[in-house]
Amino acid sequence: MLNAILKFQFIRFAVVGAFGFFVDGLGLVLLIAMDWSLFPARAVSFACAVSITWYVNRMWTFNKMGVAKARVVKQYGYYLTVQLIGAGINFGTFFLVIYWFPYTGSQPLIALAVGAVVAMGFNYVLAKKVVYTK
Repeated sequence: MLNAILKFQFIRFAVVGAFGFFVDGLGLVLLIAMDWSLFPARAVSFACAVSITWYVNRMWTFNKMGVAKARVVKQYGYYLTVQLIGAGINFGTFFLVIYWFPYTGSQPLIALAVGAVVAMGFNYVLAKKVVYTK
């Protein structure tokens, strides 16, 4: 049953995203524990998560092995750009949900979830149409 579910490209993309979230969070916690300040630690943990998810999405989700080296570098640049825009969409959606539905301010996980879903949809479409094209 799990193999049947994982045949869907979007599901694989979501699984990789969840793994990236774990890497991002773990990196952030470890760097802060090593006395890094919050924002540099966040930048490094985000960069690690983006790099890992780019590679796993490239190999597993979109099956793009054997791409020329110059194309791989360009692909990574596109992926990073999409992820940065997606992060902006995530934060923007988070704040709009709290603004439009003030009760979510006391339950911020609702706004966080909405932001994550909206950004994931954007990231998936651009990954499929721009980053991992032929």
